[in-house]
Amino acid sequence: VLYARSNCTNESSEVACHDTGTEGGDTVTFPVAKNTPYYVFVDGWGASEQGPFGLTCTVKVPYCGNGDKEGIEECDDGNNTPNDGCNADCEIEPKGPADVCPGTNLPLMNSGGTYIAYLTGSTSGQTNAYNGTCNSSSTAPDQVYQFNSGPGGNVTVTVPADGTTFNTALYVRQGACFGPSAVQVGCKDSSYGSGNETVTFQAPPNTTYWVIVDGSGSASGNFSLEIRVVPTCGDGTLDVGEECDDGDKTPGDGCDANCDIEATCGGLTETEPNLYSTPNVIPAACGTFVIPNASISAVGDSDHFRINNLPAGAKVDAYTYLDTFGSCSGGSVLVVSLWKIPITTPGSDYGLCTGQGASVACSSSATDGNCAKLSHTVASGAVGDYILKVHG
Repeated sequence: VLYARSNCTNESSEVACHDTGTEGGDTVTFPVAKNTPYYVFVDGWGASEQGPFGLTCTVKVPYCGNGDKEGIEECDDGNNTPNDGCNADCEIEPKGPADVCPGTNLPLMNSGGTYIAYLTGSTSGQTNAYNGTCNSSSTAPDQVYQFNSGPGGNVTVTVPADGTTFNTALYVRQGACFGPSAVQVGCKDSSYGSGNETVTFQAPPNTTYWVIVDGSGSASGNFSLEIRVVPTCGDGTLDVGEECDDGDKTPGDGCDANCDIEATCGGLTETEPNLYSTPNVIPAACGTFVIPNASISAVGDSDHFRINNLPAGAKVDAYTYLDTFGSCSGGSVLVVSLWKIPITTPGSDYGLCTGQGASVACSSSATDGNCAKLSHTVASGAVGDYILKVHG
């Protein structure tokens, strides 16, 4: 049996005790004050337990900022940064800017095309100001941070286990830090272990978000926080906040490096009559284009738009909508179909896709708020000129 006291003869001064129940292997660990004697006892479990032994005593010099609360430290969050809940002398700070909304601003740094922020902090001694939907009954203190999404993209906010000493909860808001305008983007409380909370979402460019690191129940302590924004412009998928995404960031092809439709291709006009035999021709420079003034003038009317020289592997994504992208009010039906030139058997200008049998692709289904979305990839044996047809 191994135990230690701060007073040699006073049993109640015991600061640590350990008994493995076997021969040897006992270890005690306890904080010590500077220039203070302590008394270590090597004892036997019973009156007959005696014999030789080895004893090693190590005093580890504590220092503020190593992430371990030692000695007379009130806190130790793994750094000496002020205004994060624990100061450079490992004393709990008066409540700083991260204690309540709007929180401390975290600038994102560009690291190889990924925008990141990282910090360590502490909720110890801070205010229990907020709760998320996943920890609505929590009484734990919390810390608030805000960041701007910059280029936008896929966002990952994480409280990792490394550097985190308590059972955390994590939630992200947009619109406002708190109040009726605050919209929760995500909330995670794993209810076990320290850290391991992650919230992911898609963010449009230049949008402010608020991140709140909280505790499960009444838990508090040190934490690490990581934010990553991976831009999605140029990956060929139309994401939140993008007007277009043609799979590259090359200018002069209708979709610029910020995934905005270029001016020359964003306002093409429809000119009647645009029959399948005399369609409106889309300029070669407009790999992405918008025809904002197009209209179906009467029942049985259809509009045709010619796209020349589509190579193998080219992906055609076409959307029909009313007034603004993502809008198709009143259950309107706008059928979009894609045809390989020459068109030998034109489709009907009535009905849905069942009347467009010779087309290579057709859609009449509302998608993401639009009236229809068509997607088609040009096969290696089908390169050439195509016509997009729209009818009601």
